[in-house]
Amino acid sequence: MMNTAYHTKTLRALLLSTLLLSTPSFAIEAPPLTLVRALQVIYQDKTQPSGLTFCRGKLLTISDKHDSIIFELKLKSKTAQLIPFIELDSIPEPPSNGLSTSVKARQKIDEKVLGRKYDWEGIACDAENNLYLVSENHLAIAKIDNENQLSWLNVDLYSAGQEESLFTLYNGYIEGISWAPNDTLYLTAERENRGIISVHKNDSLWKTDRTDAIPFSSLKIAEQRSLDFAGISFEKNWLFTLERNLFAICRRSLEDFSEQFCWSYQNSELHEHYQYQETEFGAAEGITQDKGYVYIILDNNEKLLESSGQDTPLLFIFKKPNNWLHPQP
Repeated sequence: MMNTAYHTKTLRALLLSTLLLSTPSFAIEAPPLTLVRALQVIYQDKTQPSGLTFCRGKLLTISDKHDSIIFELKLKSKTAQLIPFIELDSIPEPPSNGLSTSVKARQKIDEKVLGRKYDWEGIACDAENNLYLVSENHLAIAKIDNENQLSWLNVDLYSAGQEESLFTLYNGYIEGISWAPNDTLYLTAERENRGIISVHKNDSLWKTDRTDAIPFSSLKIAEQRSLDFAGISFEKNWLFTLERNLFAICRRSLEDFSEQFCWSYQNSELHEHYQYQETEFGAAEGITQDKGYVYIILDNNEKLLESSGQDTPLLFIFKKPNNWLHPQP
């Protein structure tokens, strides 16, 4: 007898394929965001910033290369100085993640070569100023409380993602996290397939309550470039996904994660002053916002700026568009 869950999933895939094939193409151009400032991200050694959030009155980020440090970004006129804000004394072993033995062995090799065990790829802050980090290596969520103690959430992201054919590509797992009211976390699966996962806390238990692959985009640029997610942010009943390889931010519905409206920052990242040498894909790694501005941090992967030859990540600060929170353009 055919497994019911498998039958349902297959039927859903067939219906989605039929819908996509029968829907006329209407690829659109996203309006550009207005760049206010582009700041060089400065630290004493190499960093690979990944993720942004406002928390405890500061703009914070993490780095692929620094397992035990949460950084503050101190904004100046031309630079954003990285300052260690939290230094974790000890990190307990993460929960098992369901990845195969061969993948885990490959991660161990990367850990030794690249010097990173957790590969933090996103940071979020809740209403009580607790921080949440997402580890790509371990497909796990860590919580840092107000006493700066780290613990792991007991939630199975791998099984939820597997049902939607997420996490099939090595180093293409979780890439962003955002907190929303009522103890909900939203995460983005990076690529092939990309997707969105919501995780909810009920009493003291965390569990996944929605997982969707997002295999399409309305943007014209998507006809020539692959799709991915690099980050996610929540504001007033909307999700905002950072679509790195399309140079776009898209507002999405909480109900079904459907794309509602998008803005482009392509003109900024590919501007002659800010473009990196030998880049095939987008470099954005984190997104957040405040009352008037949208912030995007770039990871240059140690590549040099075309204009100056400098090896520094960038922080873009954009004016928040007037229709940021409005359903209609």
